[in-house]
Amino acid sequence: MMPPVFAPIIEGQGEVIAFRNLINKVLAAYEATLYPTISDVWRIPRSAIVNPEKLVLTAEKAIRQAETLQDMEGQNKARLIVLFDADDDCPADLGPRLRERLIARFPNNPISVNLANREYESWLIASLETIAERAGIPTSTSVPTNLESIRGAKEWLVRRMPQGYSYKPKNDQVRLTTGIDVPLARRRSQSFDRFCREVERLLTA
Repeated sequence: MMPPVFAPIIEGQGEVIAFRNLINKVLAAYEATLYPTISDVWRIPRSAIVNPEKLVLTAEKAIRQAETLQDMEGQNKARLIVLFDADDDCPADLGPRLRERLIARFPNNPISVNLANREYESWLIASLETIAERAGIPTSTSVPTNLESIRGAKEWLVRRMPQGYSYKPKNDQVRLTTGIDVPLARRRSQSFDRFCREVERLLTA
């Protein structure tokens, strides 16, 4: 059986680098027996992701590139997976609207649109106990009860890091993503739990 091929479109520079680690962590927790091939990650700004026309244009390129990795009979359609920060938008509103637009254009490709509520760093905070040491954060630090309502999750992390430490997503997201306890983060973050379910769905779509 050919492994499925994921065609990712990502907003943040840090998430682009961390994406493969994130997928592997999710699938290891899922105890997957089949891992996807991940095509080159397409990074575009959030303004382009939330613009349906620009998103469709990028999706077309990502799918076309990913499907060069398909089997010769073309029976293994690329799975398009989009990931970006919700910021102040409602994930339950924006995500389905963008997904419907993509499905209308690419009806034969499994598609998933995922928003980290509100920022990718909220997913890291959801597993604070297991990333704290990597981030230099005291292990006694408590996870906020309003986790997914934090506006400025990056700043939340920095305020709890050693004085003078500068959080750099490009470097730090890979390192901290590797430390995520997937089941723990799923219990605390609805948007992360949904992302995990979507990865599982795409794997068998």
